[in-house]
Amino acid sequence: MIYVGTFSKVLYPGLRLGYLVLPEALVEPFRRANARLHREGQYLVQAALADFIHEGHFARHVAQMRECYRKRQAALREALAPAVARGLMLSAGQAGMHLVARLDTLAEERTLVEQAAAADILLSPLSQYYLRPPVEAGLVLGYAGATPAEIARAGGWLAQRWLALRGEA
Repeated sequence: MIYVGTFSKVLYPGLRLGYLVLPEALVEPFRRANARLHREGQYLVQAALADFIHEGHFARHVAQMRECYRKRQAALREALAPAVARGLMLSAGQAGMHLVARLDTLAEERTLVEQAAAADILLSPLSQYYLRPPVEAGLVLGYAGATPAEIARAGGWLAQRWLALRGEA
């Protein structure tokens, strides 16, 4: 099995460093291929990142970010609680930086996205993530880059609007 990843999302997008986790038998062939394909490397940046990881800073950073995202997800769930209590379906959200709210129709999705834009709230329609029909209606609710106050405002707004669309507000 080969694992491929990047440090762009977990550390800094401008870092532009990726990684491969390879079986031992593939390390040397990949090293030779990399040397032929990429003659110039970011050796100084790679060495600094290796020290950062070796000294435990990366593991601490990941742990801090997991806790931060856990709290932000809890804040979003709290803000959406009135709608969830009335039937709004949310994804389990055991990991990651977003939840998915399932909606009944694409018309409901479109209405919420349009009304949110008018309220200066960005909602991402689930339907845009499908390459071809059939698509599912819903909202991808990202919380990674939002403050607790922004989460409370947007989540509270969404709960109210969803209930209002159903005639329950």
